[in-house]
Amino acid sequence: MSKIKTKIKFIKFIKFSKLKLIELIITQIERLDIQQKQIDIQQALIEKLESKLKALNKDSSNSSKPPSSDNNNSKKNQSLRKKSGKKSGGQKGRIGVTRKQNNKMFLRTLQQWRISQQC
Repeated sequence: MSKIKTKIKFIKFIKFSKLKLIELIITQIERLDIQQKQIDIQQALIEKLESKLKALNKDSSNSSKPPSSDNNNSKKNQSLRKKSGKKSGGQKGRIGVTRKQNNKMFLRTLQQWRISQQC
C-alpha cells in the first residue's frame, strides 16, 4: 500500500510541476514580449538620433546645403604659410602707384548726370 501512495504522491507532484512549468513559460513569454517592444522602441530612437547626428555634421563644405545655413562654427585657418611679422598693406618706404581713371567710365557717368539734370 505504501507503494501506491508513493506513486499517487509522485503523480500529483508531476501534475503540480507541469502546471508550474506552464505558468513559468507563460510569464517568460510575456516578459519576452515586453522586452521585444522595448528593443523596438530603443532601435527606432537610435535610428532617429543617428539621422540627426548625420544632419548636424553636414555643412556647406560637405553637402549641398547653402553657406547661409552653416552654424557659426568657423573653420580654422588651414594655411601652411607662416606669419612674417609685418603689418598688412604697403610697407614703409614703398612708393604708391594708383591706376589711372578710365575715361569711358567718366564720360558715361557725365552723360547720366546730364540726362538726370534735364528731367
